[in-house]
Amino acid sequence: MKGEIYYWIVGIVIIFAVALYIRYYYSQRLDVELDFSGNIQKAAYVYQKANVSLYVTNNGSDVKGFDLGIMVNGNLSKIYNVTLASGKETEIQFSYTFDSPGEYNFTAIGDPARLYSLVDRSGARSSVQINVSGPEKPDPSLLLPGGGIETYSSNMSSLGYAVASYLHSNYSLGQVGLSDIGPVNNFLGGILNITGGYIANISYAGADYSRAKAYSLWFSGYVSPSVVDAAAKALNLTFENKTVGLNSVSMVSLDNNSTLCAWYNAGWIKTLSYEGNLTCLAVLQGGPVGAFLNNTVEAMVPAVNGSVGIANFSYTTGLTQRFGRLSFVTGALFYSVIWKNITQNQICYGIVNNVNGTSYCSVYMLQNNGVPSNTALIRTTEYVGEYNATVFSLVNETAAAGQAGVNIGLLRDFNLSGRALNFSSGITNSCDFSKGFSCSNATYGNGVISLDLRNQMNSSATVNAFGCYSGIEGPLSTLNSTVGPGGILALNASCYSGGKIISGVALNLNLGLALNYSVHGTRRSESGKAYVV
Repeated sequence: MKGEIYYWIVGIVIIFAVALYIRYYYSQRLDVELDFSGNIQKAAYVYQKANVSLYVTNNGSDVKGFDLGIMVNGNLSKIYNVTLASGKETEIQFSYTFDSPGEYNFTAIGDPARLYSLVDRSGARSSVQINVSGPEKPDPSLLLPGGGIETYSSNMSSLGYAVASYLHSNYSLGQVGLSDIGPVNNFLGGILNITGGYIANISYAGADYSRAKAYSLWFSGYVSPSVVDAAAKALNLTFENKTVGLNSVSMVSLDNNSTLCAWYNAGWIKTLSYEGNLTCLAVLQGGPVGAFLNNTVEAMVPAVNGSVGIANFSYTTGLTQRFGRLSFVTGALFYSVIWKNITQNQICYGIVNNVNGTSYCSVYMLQNNGVPSNTALIRTTEYVGEYNATVFSLVNETAAAGQAGVNIGLLRDFNLSGRALNFSSGITNSCDFSKGFSCSNATYGNGVISLDLRNQMNSSATVNAFGCYSGIEGPLSTLNSTVGPGGILALNASCYSGGKIISGVALNLNLGLALNYSVHGTRRSESGKAYVV
């Protein structure tokens, strides 16, 4: 039995050896030639897609199922399976998107697994090199006409744009918005909102004139330059393509008074918009001017320790200047901003703190819909000399209680010198009901409102339940207290928002009140409101 197994093994080995011998010495030998030639770009910018043409020529017998590998910097990127008749040539288009600057070596290798016998294996190999540069340093202001009476600019990452858009749309924080040209803001905002995940950096500059406005926004990333044309088509806007210098420019008519030009150059998709009696194309063909108002307060805004800067914003008009820095720290976002020569309002509609002779005003900013959310935006301001320094912090709502102190610490890092102005509180807690009751002495703390309820009816009333809420009415606290005509009853209840008790510090809190009571055995309800801090 052992002998038979031995002969079987020997037989299989012999058959396999003969098959390999026939495969490599008696099979047809292939003659395939590869060539990276033709109109291949030898230079590109990061995030740009390169289309590389590879020509395959069959100088031997018919080829079927022949593997062709494309290597990028020594790493196999793609394998093509080629079938080509004798004496024929074919072109293979290979696309590659660059994710960083540097030299990229493309090498095509025929039969990378060496399964065939090639007449000339060196001819079945071809290489080409493409040098990739980073986008040029952005300066959109160079495209704007001179003579602006008001100028503004920003540089931001994709995260910076997302945060700025959130603050602008949810808290009406206009100083972090895109453009003050409405149609431009809507058009470009739509593009950036859709492609934001593929954008690396954004830079813009704008200028207002006596009778016109100009705005230039650049963005770089994995976004096709055709995105502007595609957006114009989707919105049924009129657009045309023109050649300006070496650039192919698309001009979109946003409305009767606003146009937007877009083109790709030096690693950026660049846009220039104009609102006035000229088109953006006429402004662009007029040549660069770039006269921009000087901003001297940028260096006065310190970076938050341990933070990552994600955006900055600059604004200048006349003697008034502003510079803001948007930063990200684990668990919080900060917008630190300084104004020079702006009207200073010393009335504080929030909490006033005095630290080492400097007065600070902190305000809890509600979202535009007036409803508290899971996040809280706390604004803290100081006035020192000719400067208004402010820190906005966006944190989890549960951390809002101590955030004013954090903001004050960041403002002290500004190291401003001069006479500090004192804030005075402009808030008086108030409450009222709509019918048979009045109220006074409203106070709020730790999610609970307390007030004195006065019965203005001629009959006694039994208060069955009392509730406090922001937005949608929440649970009511059950009571069974009687108050006579003209009498006063002390009430308190937890305040709810979205089914949860409101936590954190109350700053400018508008609350709804709900009262359930009985008069002569008949149950009634009454609504009210309170404004507390």
